[in-house]
Amino acid sequence: GRPPGDFPKGVDPLSVVLDGDAIPLRKRDGSIPKPLAQVIDRALAKKVKDRYQDADEFKRALAACVGA
Repeated sequence: GRPPGDFPKGVDPLSVVLDGDAIPLRKRDGSIPKPLAQVIDRALAKKVKDRYQDADEFKRALAACVGA
């Protein structure tokens, strides 16, 4: 229920997205299972090379961490 970054009042949200990193999911909600949080955090990585390279790779990672 929260965005992946903090958007301080008076700061351009676009600059926050472009210049900042996403807050690790478990820092937002420690009850989220670590494997799931790792998948989501990777999907939100700043560098393209660090993210999933396509939707199928992302789907497989999600399925693996939830046991589907």
